Amino acid sequence: MTPILITSLLALNALLVACKVQYSTEVVTYVESLILHMAEQRSGAFNCWFLTFSSDPTQETALDAIATSQSLDMVPRKLLHTAGNLHVAIHPDPSLMVVYCESYKKFYYNLQYFLAVNEFLVSMKVIALHDTSVGDEMIYFVNAFYTTHYYNTVHISVNTLMVSYFLAYRQQYKTLQSVTVDGVFVDQTADLTGITLRISTLHYPSHTRDDLLRDSNTEWVVNTIKSVHGGYILATIDANRSSITTLQNTLYYFTEDIFYDFCLIRTVPLEGQFRPFYLQSSLPYTMAVAAPKGHRLTALEIFLLPFELEVWCTLIALLGMCCAVMMFCPIHFENDLILHPLCGFEKKCLDKVPRMEQFVLISLIMFFFLLTNAFEAKIIALMTSIPSTPDPRTLEDLIRQNITIQHAATADDFFWESESLEAQIFTYDPNDRQFQNRSEIRRNFNRKRGFSGVLGEIKYAINNPDEYDFESDQSRFVILDQFALGIRIAFHFSGYRNPLVPRLERTHRAFFEAGLLDFWDRRKIQYSFGVMHLNRVSASLQQKIANRRDLGMLELELAWYVLAIGSGLAGLVFALEHGMILVLTLKKTALHSKRRG
Repeated sequence: MTPILITSLLALNALLVACKVQYSTEVVTYVESLILHMAEQRSGAFNCWFLTFSSDPTQETALDAIATSQSLDMVPRKLLHTAGNLHVAIHPDPSLMVVYCESYKKFYYNLQYFLAVNEFLVSMKVIALHDTSVGDEMIYFVNAFYTTHYYNTVHISVNTLMVSYFLAYRQQYKTLQSVTVDGVFVDQTADLTGITLRISTLHYPSHTRDDLLRDSNTEWVVNTIKSVHGGYILATIDANRSSITTLQNTLYYFTEDIFYDFCLIRTVPLEGQFRPFYLQSSLPYTMAVAAPKGHRLTALEIFLLPFELEVWCTLIALLGMCCAVMMFCPIHFENDLILHPLCGFEKKCLDKVPRMEQFVLISLIMFFFLLTNAFEAKIIALMTSIPSTPDPRTLEDLIRQNITIQHAATADDFFWESESLEAQIFTYDPNDRQFQNRSEIRRNFNRKRGFSGVLGEIKYAINNPDEYDFESDQSRFVILDQFALGIRIAFHFSGYRNPLVPRLERTHRAFFEAGLLDFWDRRKIQYSFGVMHLNRVSASLQQKIANRRDLGMLELELAWYVLAIGSGLAGLVFALEHGMILVLTLKKTALHSKRRG
């Protein structure tokens, strides 16, 4: 604490020495109004705790008068009294805590222990009541809250209405004789007055090169700090450490006894780590799956695609019926019921056949006319822009398309049974731990193999220009939006009881709802690949221009298949007919030779 602050505290204490009243009813009424105002303004549950440090529990204090007031009957309250160290179970979390000590000098270490050991939320507000009359009592009083980082605290004298608070970033202690209930708690982070905060990350500190290379986490924290007139220093930590513990300590500790103010890397805290050290992220820690996108349809699939299965079945049944009629009732139909409607081949003019055959042929001609026109239009459209099969979205899609997923964890890590579908789809690959380097994927791309990992890393990997498919003008991989390996709550290390945590939580939600987080990530992907991304865009535009020309050999693949099948069948029939004629000729020649002999 600075000498100026100590001097101001001693001067404030001198104003209170002359007051001999135990507590003022005006102060009690003011604190009651303040509690009711906070309960009305808070959204959700509001819980208020009353804590007294006193060696005589029978002595009535101002806190007892406030806690037993009838005006607070509708406010959930919890009363605590102790004369030593106190460790309580925090459930539910208190929104407000009212503290009173009969002697802050006497109970200094007990109060400090209570504030440090119990993991209260950073957003919790504290009203500290005091009636100091000893010269150095005020220093212990303020220092107990300052050293434990409970900055969201106001100090109210029980002798006379006097509200004080400590501005941590400005190192100032302010005292007000009168203040409205809605202006008691001052936002400590409204103005950082140019204070520089230390931020750690594993990525390259792009502020030394280009702001466009910063990811969404960096943009979120940096823009929040700038909005409150603060500065920052990005410290890059080498990821190649000997162990996870060593890397974590390097990310969290600026020096041996000083923490970083914030860590941009999301993590899942180990059990037993204190809650005041972390900020809960608005986005979950998702283990996602990336699978190959749907493939382009083959010629046979394009041929079958224009009609649904029911239409094809009905058409086949109709053709079979026509064949059966011509086979069993040949005398009633002189023309072919299939070749005449489809190809126009007629053995006899339509006006010279019986009435029954005329009606049947006319109906078949109209039916096949409508079907062939619809089929031709769909076929031409599909050949111009060949579609693809649907992208996989669920676990069932992976099973149906016979796609396997590589993962760095074994089935035991996910508690899968060896014969389950998940264990059959996900294959163990111990080298699949770094998703940033995917040269092996590019060399050995396989439409039956996918990958899994953290959602952010997968997005970065599948947007690599080397994974770009120019035929579909998209990435070769797609993230399954209806299946994930797991979702966990993610946290950011924020130092011990960082007062910026509530503001960072609000801005993170605001940036997410506005779509800025996704925008910053996409912008980083585009600029991080640099020339590779520009080449991809250029090649994509050239591919689109080339697709505007007339249909080529590739687009008319189905027509060549039909021509090849028809020519092959014709050649086969021709060979069979001439083979049969040759066999019959040889038989006749042999028979004549026997007769002559």
